Amino acid sequence: MRARRSIAGGAATSVIVAEAVPARAPMNRWTAWSFAYGALVVFGMGCFLLDLPIQVSDSYGNLVQASSGSFANLVSQQFHTRAFLRPLLWAHIRLVHDLSGGHYYEWFRGWHVGQFAVLTVLFLRLVRPMRLVDAAAIPIGSPRSSGCTRSRARFAKRFRSTRS
Repeated sequence: MRARRSIAGGAATSVIVAEAVPARAPMNRWTAWSFAYGALVVFGMGCFLLDLPIQVSDSYGNLVQASSGSFANLVSQQFHTRAFLRPLLWAHIRLVHDLSGGHYYEWFRGWHVGQFAVLTVLFLRLVRPMRLVDAAAIPIGSPRSSGCTRSRARFAKRFRSTRS
C-alpha cells in the first residue's frame, strides 16, 4: 500500500506504510508458537540460572551492606557515593534480601529467572508475531534482547581458530 504525503516546500515523497497490527490482535498459531518458543527459552535459561552459583566475593559485601540500616537510608546513601550511581540496584538487593527470609540463593536466582521471563514476554508483546516471517525472526531477536550481543563475534573467533 503506497501513501503520499507532502513535506515542507511542496515536495512530495512516497512512503510505504506497513500493515498495522492492532494492540488487541487475536492470537493465531504463529503467535502461539512464538510464545511457546519463549517459554522454552525461559525454561532453559532458568535451569542454567538456577544451577549457577552466586559469587561470594562479589555478593557478600553487597548483602552485608544491604542488610544494615533502613531501606530509605541505604538508598539515600547511594545517591552520595562517588564510585557509581546505582541506588535502585541497592533497593532491589535490599527488597529481595528482606523477602528471602534467609533463603538468599533461591530468592536471588528466582528473581533473575523472573526478570528474564518478564523480558521475554515484553519482547514478544513488542514484536507481536502474526505471520510465519515474524515468528521466524523470534529466535534471532530473543538472544539480542537478553544481552547475548557478542555471540556472532565469539562464533567467528572460534571458527577462525579451528580452521588453522
